Amino acid sequence: MSQLLCLFRVAVYPCFFCFALSFFCSTAFAEEPSFSAERPERFSGRAYASLVAFQDQLWLFGGTDDSGTDSANEIWSSPDGDIWTQIQIEAPGHKAVVFQNQLWLVNGFGGSVWSSKDGLEWQSQGAIGPGFVGRGSSRLVVSISSEGDERLWLIGGANFPHKFFNDVWAFDGSQWEEVVPSDSAHSYTGRRDHQVAFFLGRLWVIGGWTEDGVFNNDVWSSIDGKEWRLETAHAEFSVRREHQVVVFNDGSGEQLWLIGGIGDGGLKDVWSSHDGTHWVLRQAETQYPFRTGHAVAVFDSQLWVVGGDDLLEYFDDVWSSRNGTDWQSHVIGTDFKGRADHQAFAFADRIWVVGGLNDEYECENDIWSSTDGLRWQRHRSHADFSPRCGHRIALFNQRLWLVGGGRRDGVYNDVWSSQDGIHWQQVVEHAPFFARKDHELVVFDQRLWVIGGRGVDESLNDVWSSVNGTDWIQETTGDSSFPARARHQAIAFNGLLWVIGGEGPDGTRLRDRHQSHIYDDVWASNDGRQWHRQPVDKLATHLTQSPNEAGSMELGRGEVPFSIWTQFGSEVVVTNETAGERLWLIGGHYGNQGWSTLDGEHWVNRNPVDSRFNDTAIEGHQVLVFDNKLWVIGGTDGEFFNGYIWNSSDGRSWQKLEAWVVAD
Repeated sequence: MSQLLCLFRVAVYPCFFCFALSFFCSTAFAEEPSFSAERPERFSGRAYASLVAFQDQLWLFGGTDDSGTDSANEIWSSPDGDIWTQIQIEAPGHKAVVFQNQLWLVNGFGGSVWSSKDGLEWQSQGAIGPGFVGRGSSRLVVSISSEGDERLWLIGGANFPHKFFNDVWAFDGSQWEEVVPSDSAHSYTGRRDHQVAFFLGRLWVIGGWTEDGVFNNDVWSSIDGKEWRLETAHAEFSVRREHQVVVFNDGSGEQLWLIGGIGDGGLKDVWSSHDGTHWVLRQAETQYPFRTGHAVAVFDSQLWVVGGDDLLEYFDDVWSSRNGTDWQSHVIGTDFKGRADHQAFAFADRIWVVGGLNDEYECENDIWSSTDGLRWQRHRSHADFSPRCGHRIALFNQRLWLVGGGRRDGVYNDVWSSQDGIHWQQVVEHAPFFARKDHELVVFDQRLWVIGGRGVDESLNDVWSSVNGTDWIQETTGDSSFPARARHQAIAFNGLLWVIGGEGPDGTRLRDRHQSHIYDDVWASNDGRQWHRQPVDKLATHLTQSPNEAGSMELGRGEVPFSIWTQFGSEVVVTNETAGERLWLIGGHYGNQGWSTLDGEHWVNRNPVDSRFNDTAIEGHQVLVFDNKLWVIGGTDGEFFNGYIWNSSDGRSWQKLEAWVVAD
């Protein structure tokens, strides 16, 4: 019953029942900590958590989620705000702070104090001490003297039944004491849901909810915690509570930064101040939704906002900003979406994925990239070019070039170029060649080449080249080329242009492949004009592994039938080895095996060790070389579109990566 009560929310405006319920939810399950390690996939949406930077990581402590108590006993850490690791801790209600090079947890209700040098092993540091009255919504801050000595301060808060405190407690690392002002000293008004900071050698108390039921925008400061000075009764920002304040340097010097809160409705503004008294509006509305109970910290020279709630929903999102106005989302644990007929390539030390067909059979024009294949950033939901599938992209003269593609309403013969992969310019609206998709775009002999593809009504076998991506010359006509085809593979290999397999003139869609003519041939050309069919050995070397007498695995060789026809829908890529260039043919409708050759005639079957990879027949995927590995990204088995990402250093042992979207 007690946990169900905690599902109720504290209203925007103060009331006695809401305060009592908030107090109950924070104290009902306050117990002494016990520690164990777990690693779930992500933290749940939550509010009223603590966020600190410690040992080059972000640390997230506790909070309240939609279960009322579940998140209150968790600690999470992250080196980058993207990938988080959980350390389980049963210590509800604790607030976190970094003090004397350690993490400290302080339970304002029970008064218990814990510390840790690494966030894993925790030691009890006793309690705050005699005279301290348990409370919620108190605030912690660390001060540093001119000699470098640190002190931990606990300031204000409130408890049931509705007492608002204006006391100050200080801790030097060994002993707590109440800082008692003299009879003539001024003190800030008792309050809760306020914020505190240490800035310009002074303690600061900013805004919050006072006992008269009023939200405030006053600012107080003190040099010693005893004598408090009212800096302004009404700052430039509006009255509020549950806001966040941190000290942050955006490049113009350290300032106080105030973010969001609740006032006359929800607030998502950002303010800063050089002196604590005069405040400047930096952003009226942030890109992220309104929230209260959010956690804010400074880490990696950025402001970070994590979680919170909008009084209806708890958030699990993460946002960062280097200037307090431009915010980047770090979406946690979202799947990288499946697709086929896209383009994937390596560029500027990243893997890129552009456009393609989604699981609703709609073409996209989004742009994604990743440095490791795990964490993906969506740069554009809608690029400068129109949505398309079956397009082709190549790197030429230090720029990316996109040619053609199509969607339900037709096919294109436009040409686009980009210097950064994100921003694209159209360089040719209508090239002299027929509009097409499922063609090939290759760099060979210091030129871009467009080869074959599927036009409006027919498959094509023409070959075009360009020295600049703008001016195009037709290199073949009629019988000088190979038979018309689409969904073939073309690549520069061993000083020649190669065309491998493909789908004949009567194949119209991937789902109609059983009606298509699938080619079982390999063609090569040294100039792109005259093409010659190449011999292909019908028996390929088959690599196997079997245990020897010693029990270890031993590499063996055999022979298996080989046909380009059986590899329909595969993708090709070239790697460099000591023996020379190696051509790889990976995936396809009839099996996800890997084949390779040093000469185009004699092939080796690199039977994958991982049966999950071997048993997953895919086409419409992409293959590339990145970070000295082979990568397979996306594709379809004819029924489902997957977001699979695999990599391999040898073409036999494949690792499956679970991709996350970390920025959107």
